[in-house]
Amino acid sequence: MASPRWTFTDNSLATPVSYKFDINPKDGGSPTYQKNIEIQNTLAPGGKVLLYEGQDPVQTVEFTGTILEQAQYEAMILWFSKRHQIQMVDDLGRVYQIYITEFTPRRERAVHHYWKHSYSVKAIIISWVDA
Repeated sequence: MASPRWTFTDNSLATPVSYKFDINPKDGGSPTYQKNIEIQNTLAPGGKVLLYEGQDPVQTVEFTGTILEQAQYEAMILWFSKRHQIQMVDDLGRVYQIYITEFTPRRERAVHHYWKHSYSVKAIIISWVDA
């Protein structure tokens, strides 16, 4: 059984527009969890370490994949070019509201796929809901 396709959806339009990935990303796609910790040592001999926890940093998501056709390449450029948040749904059914900050295509030589690229995407997670 094939896994569900990742999708991008632009809900800012009167009629939402979606793009289904031809090939799901092969790597990444889960949020980055991180804490914001400040560490200080006390001056007393044998003193203890003081930890201060601040507000958590903004969560991000990164993923990598493969593009085989020109239409896929142009679609990724189009979605990167949007200047507002979009919805991303992965193959696990997790729904993210993201803002894409980086799209890095790298051309690869392939005899039967002239437009073959590997790529990486970085995005800020505005909100998300598990499946």
